[in-house]
Amino acid sequence: MVRFYINGQETNILVDDNLPVNKAGKPAFATCRDGELWVSILEKAWAKLHGTYARTEGGLPCFAASHIMGVPSESHQHDGVENPEEFFDMLKSADKRNFIMMAASHGQGENRNDEGVISGHAYSLISIHEF
Repeated sequence: MVRFYINGQETNILVDDNLPVNKAGKPAFATCRDGELWVSILEKAWAKLHGTYARTEGGLPCFAASHIMGVPSESHQHDGVENPEEFFDMLKSADKRNFIMMAASHGQGENRNDEGVISGHAYSLISIHEF
């Protein structure tokens, strides 16, 4: 059973542990290191909630976060920021208050830029530092 929050209401999704695999017998979708299954189970429940795996492709991390944690979330587009210093101050303030923070990269596919960021992926922000 996986618990999500839909419009603030607790919603339990029952899933079995039969997971889709590829031709090599490896999990077809999300995986975890060390053979843990929780990510695959969570993803299967998310797909069941939305009717199919195909409907879960893409989206912003804040959408999933509010459904998983049951708390409001915000999304900020860094390319639309008028005052970068103010934006960075907001991130530092959120970090000091132990907010859960995530980032998403633009694009699709598995293209990796010079900094190692893969297009169309979500990332967890561990902490904010200025140097």
